[in-house]
Amino acid sequence: MHRAVRIYCTHCVWKPHPADRWYCACSYAWNTFETAGLCPGCGYAWKVTQCLSCSAISSHRDWYHETAGASERAGKEQVDTVEHPHVQCELSPLAPN
Repeated sequence: MHRAVRIYCTHCVWKPHPADRWYCACSYAWNTFETAGLCPGCGYAWKVTQCLSCSAISSHRDWYHETAGASERAGKEQVDTVEHPHVQCELSPLAPN
């Protein structure tokens, strides 16, 4: 079963856009939220993500916020959602130590 989630920084509530990019230690650039933090270049699963707006670093998993069901959203403000079965991997723009 899929659930709708909003993706935003837990510190400043900034929402990433599809064109935003994070960089892995392998130099691959991609949108971390398209892969739940798993680098397509080398397969590294990032555990933290740095906000591109406020620079705060938090658990990648904490960026995903479950929303109300589609019927409850009808007629309310439109929100950016992504269908994601569950978050298995996590990530950051910082190189792994």
